[in-house]
Amino acid sequence: VSVKHLWFCLHGYGQLGRYFIRNFNALESPERLIIAPEAPNRFYLEGTGGRVGATWMTKEERLRDIDDYCVYLNQLCENVLKDLNENVQIHIFGFSQGVATAFRWVNNYKGKPLNSLHAWAGTFPPDIDYHLNKEKFNALNLTTSFASDDQFISQENADTLERQLEELEIMAQRNDFEGEHKIYIKPLRELFAKAEN
Repeated sequence: VSVKHLWFCLHGYGQLGRYFIRNFNALESPERLIIAPEAPNRFYLEGTGGRVGATWMTKEERLRDIDDYCVYLNQLCENVLKDLNENVQIHIFGFSQGVATAFRWVNNYKGKPLNSLHAWAGTFPPDIDYHLNKEKFNALNLTTSFASDDQFISQENADTLERQLEELEIMAQRNDFEGEHKIYIKPLRELFAKAEN
């Protein structure tokens, strides 16, 4: 069976790709390839030893980091697509810090047209000229998902973010879920199924 859907799932701050991808294990299928790229900047989560996490960027050399990870993600996508059917659909999923990363990548994306973009428990970066690339974003099936009890994004903040997208004339479908700032399999499964139909 050839792969029909390629998913790039971008992790949040302090996570590592090899652990983050476990959130998607239950969604594996022969027709679906799920890739969790790891952010290029690693650091110790506490002090100078122990567990390591990764981040897409910090305030230090911020713009260079953004340029670097967009180039990296574009090259990764291009390399993966070489081995896949030309009709494969491409989906981008971002969690937490990965949401801003996903939006910036779409903004700088070069390659075969994308099919969908999914923002899960994260905020949109203010440094994109959305008006300039409005058509690029509106060509996608774009969804937002916010948690009922997110310690980082209140429901008020989520409503504000939704209004901001509306003011920018960017169409997004909102799919909220019960829970905290993490990924839950039931709403995730529903999201994947809708995006692929």
